[in-house]
Parts: sequence; structure tokens; C-alpha cells
Amino acid sequence: MDDENLPQPIDQTVPSTPAHSAPPTIEKSGDAELAQHMELLSEGDESAVSTESAEQSDATIGDAKPHDEPPSDELDDALPLNVNAEARINDTIISRDKLLYQEQKLVKLDRLLLTEGIHLLVILPTVGTLMMFMAWFNLSSSPAWWLDSAEGSLGINFATATSLLAFVIFIGHLITLVIVRQRYVVTHKIFRLETKRYRLEGRPLESMHGTSTLKHHTSGVIQQRNMAIGIITCLLILNLSALWVSITSNIASTLVLLATSFGLFSIGHHLILSRRPYNASERWGLIDAYDPPIHPATLDRVWTDLLTTHMDPRLASQFEEFLVQFNSSLRQGISPIMATERFLALHYFHREGLLNTKLFRNELLKIIRDETWESIAHHSVFDEELWTHLLRRVTERVPAFFRLVERLRIKLKNSLNDLNQKELIFDVDMENIVFDSANLFCLLFNNSDVERKVVIRILSPDFRPSNFSFTCALKPGKGIIMPSDNSIEGVAVADEGLDLMSNLLDMGTFVWQTLLPERLGEATVTIRLEEMDGDLISGRQINVRVRSEYNRRLSSGTGVLSFATGIIVLVSALLKQFGFF
Repeated sequence: MDDENLPQPIDQTVPSTPAHSAPPTIEKSGDAELAQHMELLSEGDESAVSTESAEQSDATIGDAKPHDEPPSDELDDALPLNVNAEARINDTIISRDKLLYQEQKLVKLDRLLLTEGIHLLVILPTVGTLMMFMAWFNLSSSPAWWLDSAEGSLGINFATATSLLAFVIFIGHLITLVIVRQRYVVTHKIFRLETKRYRLEGRPLESMHGTSTLKHHTSGVIQQRNMAIGIITCLLILNLSALWVSITSNIASTLVLLATSFGLFSIGHHLILSRRPYNASERWGLIDAYDPPIHPATLDRVWTDLLTTHMDPRLASQFEEFLVQFNSSLRQGISPIMATERFLALHYFHREGLLNTKLFRNELLKIIRDETWESIAHHSVFDEELWTHLLRRVTERVPAFFRLVERLRIKLKNSLNDLNQKELIFDVDMENIVFDSANLFCLLFNNSDVERKVVIRILSPDFRPSNFSFTCALKPGKGIIMPSDNSIEGVAVADEGLDLMSNLLDMGTFVWQTLLPERLGEATVTIRLEEMDGDLISGRQINVRVRSEYNRRLSSGTGVLSFATGIIVLVSALLKQFGFF
């Protein structure tokens, strides 16, 4: 490809060191705003206060039984934070807790029998459709084994028996669909109630990235379940009509074929639109339903930026609350930003087995006070179980980042002297097998005593964007890897050089770029590290394979085949009924 035909590079200046600013300011709590509002009311006209109280009374009456059906988002937006805010918050919490208890029961049932476990959502329509086809195939006469055994005693032919059996099976399938739909309806209500509660507390979730996307996702899942219920309802009506008009009549043959086609539609609908299950009763339950709409181009606070990007809005808001408590528990003189990075890194190394429980506790007590250990390590939301689930999910989504960090850890442990001799540390990684998108990570660290600027140029003709660049200003980091006295004590001990790695990640520059594949097959990504005048410093070439995920491809392909077969059966039934063959 000619150079003039290439897209123009996009230069972005990236600072190498994070801005060690104060932790994010948490908005005033509901009680604080309540006190301020009451002070304003006391200064105003008493008649205005009386009028407002009447309006608040009407609003309170309108909110009776919030657990039955949460108010619409439009109504919530019009409700001010007033003197009844605390009561409204308490009512919302009570309604939410009732729904959480209901959802826990539904999730257990779903995991045991429906979506997971026995997988009744797939087995029931498959068996029922097979029964319908057998009924249609034997409309004219029953099999010999049925005539010799069951028909004489039961008094019904084989087609009627299989149609009745299919009717019972699809009734059971309809019940399972209603249960699954109710589960996701409850989850959607819980999320809306949580959104309302945070708004009343003065911390609206709408201000966070992904809230509207998550709402639309949960609403879309409910609509899909409604469609599935509609398909099965049509099937049951057709099946019942065939039994009503006599199964051996000509019209019954058409009705049975039509019911069979709707059974195939039900199977295809489930296979094509199946998604990862999610819930709101588990603290990490919404992570699977959340797809981050935005992520930082550079990880200034590496661990914090990476993990919060993959937190759903509710969990991210709870994390902000946790940070307030965490920062108040720090030992004197410790930076909150550095402490948060250290805390998250400790959880990662503990999960990977690089730190046992005793060492994890000792390292954590270096940054928090002894009396706060229990409240931080066993937090009501952010305990070890949640960190395990969150880190597992992030590892699945961006494995390249963790491979890069692991390589850096091994180099710091085994090749510290060789690493210290390099003036510029440069490493890249991305997925070897790409499905929907690829995540490219680049690490830069200036191991000299002077500031320098470099350009990272990425050429990816098989991806979008295909040609772009980052201009990085790298601050000097001489002496971080190895002090002037060449002492490396503490690097290869039990903490696995955690201090050294944390300092290097903090002073370095982490670039994160998402690449979207243009086609399936082999693909190449070239990363060039250049001086400002264009001279090449270093480079990497990554060969990847772009393909569709096997399980998804198998599920979607089977679903499309089921839909196509259903359409053929439907058209055949209609043509047969109107005498075309």
C-alpha cells in the first residue's frame, strides 16, 4: 500500500506520570443536603413551606407500595430532594431488599434447572418439537407397536397421544420462560430502585458511564423473553386447535405443521439471543451484563483505572464509597493514590498465589492502621470473594495486560541487573486469538536521568483504526529500578518485588488501545517506538488470528438453521393448506 494512501496518524500527547491529585470528592450525603434544605426552608416564606409540604404529601401517597412496581424514570427525575428524602430512601431500601430476596430464590432455581444445570430452556422445546413432528408424521396411521400395545387400552391414536404429550411439555416450557422472565424483571426493578436511591442521596448513577447502556440491556433481555413467551403461546394455541378439530382431519395436519414450525422458532430464538446470565442479588452479578462503553487511553493509575473500567455503575459507585473509608484508614503520611494502587495489586498477587494470607495481611498493614484491618479486609461489599470474581472477569476480558505485568514481575525477580542497564524499557502485548475486539497494551519506562519524548506508532491494516500514534513525554526514572548503592535487597523475597513493581508502573506510561478487526483470518499489528524526528528506537510485530468464537458460532449457526427449517415448515404447511401440493 502506498504511503500517501495510508490514513494520517493521530498524535496524542500522553504524560508519563500520573497526576497525584486528591481522591475524587464524594458528594454530600442525603442527611447533609437534608439539613441544608431545611435551613433554606426556615429562611423562606412559611406559606411556601406549607405549599411544598402538601406537594410532598401527595408525592408520598403516590409512592405507596414501591416494591410492587418502581416508579418510572421520568417521574423519579421530577422528584426533588426534600424534607421527606430520608423516608423515601428508607422505603426504597425496603422495596429493594424484598426484591433481592425474591431474586435470590429465582436465581437458584434458574441455575439448577433452567438456564444452567439441566438446561430445561433448551431440552423442553427440543423434545416438544420432536413430539410434534412425530405426531404429524403419523397422522394417517399409528405405528404397529402402538396399535398392538397402547391404542387398544388408551383409546387414542399415536398422533393424538404425542400431540397431548407435546402440549404438556410446552406448557412446562412456558412456565420456565415465565420464571426466567420474572427473574430478569426483578433484576431490572432492583437496578431502577438503586438508581432512584442514589439520586435521592445526591449521587446519581446517571452521571456514570454505562448506566443507560445497562438499563437498555436489561430492558432488551425482558423484551426477548416476552417474544419467546409469545412464540410458545402461539404454538400452544395451534396445538390445542389441532386437538379440538380432530387430529386426523386435513386442517389438523396444517395446524400441527404450523405448531412444529413455531417450536423450531423457539429453539432458534433461544440459541441466537442467549446471553450470559446476570443478577443484582450478588454484588458482582451485574458485571456480566455490563460492557464498558469507554476506557482510558493511558492508565495513569494502572490498577484503579483498569478495574473501575470493568465495574458496572452500581459497583463503581460503591467503590467510591469504599475509597472514602479506605483513605480514612491509611497510616499517616501515605498517599491515598499510591495506597489504592498497592491495595489492588496485593489482591491480584494474593489471588495468583504469589502472596499467602499471612504475607498479604503484613503487606496491607503497612499502609492501613491495625484497628482498621477487619473493616477493610472483610468489607461488607469489597471482600475477598468480590475481588476474586472481579479479577477473574477482568482477566478474561484483557488477558494481555496481565501477561505483560507477569513478564515484568519475572524480569524484576530474575534479570534485575539486565533490566537496569536499559535506558528505555519497552514492552507490548495483545490477544493472540481475537474475537470481537483486541486490546493492545504498551508499557514505557524511562530509566535515565533526563526527560525524553518518544512516539508510539501502531500500524494495523487488518484492524480499525489502522494507523495512529501516541506522543509520550517520559519523566526520568533513574534509580527506581536499582538505587545508587546497587542494593537489590527485598526484590527477590516473599513480596515478589511488589514495591519495585508498583513504583515502576506508577512512574511508567501504560497505553491501552482497542482494535476492531476488519476480517477473519491472519492479521498483523506493528508497533514502532520512534524518536521525535522519526528514527526507530525499537519495534514489535504481533501476529494474531481473528476468528469467531466457537461456542457462539455453534450456537448461532444452530439457531439460524432452526429458524430456516421453521420457515420451510411454515411455508410448506400454508402451501399444502391452499392446495399448491
